[in-house]
Amino acid sequence: GGGGGGGGDFVRTAAKFNATIVPFSSTGAAESVRFWQDVPGLREWVPTAQREWQRRRAPGRGDNRIPRDFRYDSNQRVEIPLLVPKALPSRHYYLFHQPISLKEVDARDRAASAKVYRKIKQSIQRGCQDLLKASNEDPFREPWRRVPYEQVWQTPAPTVSSNVLNELNQF
Repeated sequence: GGGGGGGGDFVRTAAKFNATIVPFSSTGAAESVRFWQDVPGLREWVPTAQREWQRRRAPGRGDNRIPRDFRYDSNQRVEIPLLVPKALPSRHYYLFHQPISLKEVDARDRAASAKVYRKIKQSIQRGCQDLLKASNEDPFREPWRRVPYEQVWQTPAPTVSSNVLNELNQF
């Protein structure tokens, strides 16, 4: 990300140090947790916890040590991003893309940085699509199949072949 530069600020900062960016795609994390909104009883509990937190952060309760710019604004709504792990997590898939050297990118050139950022972003998005397609071919994607296999054979269950990813990704 980065403010105002359409993501190019991230690339500009990396280019200042002649960095190499290694984009990667990942899937499976969202399938391994439940969001608090989906957990029975938790929806009612979170607003109560927020009110208690606000009460404890009320003026006069020791927050004078915090610089004024960082104090909690009692009029601001607080959202707690609460995730509850599932008992059996989904399988995660990762795909690392071609490294991108920034030695030739001028950190002052916003247009060039934005172009590199778009390339990185497209690469990651395409990788996520490819991983989702490939994961559908993984017979052990679901934990109810994978965990018993791994317990019986005492070895990680096979996963999708890298050939499938190479065919999808067309390096």
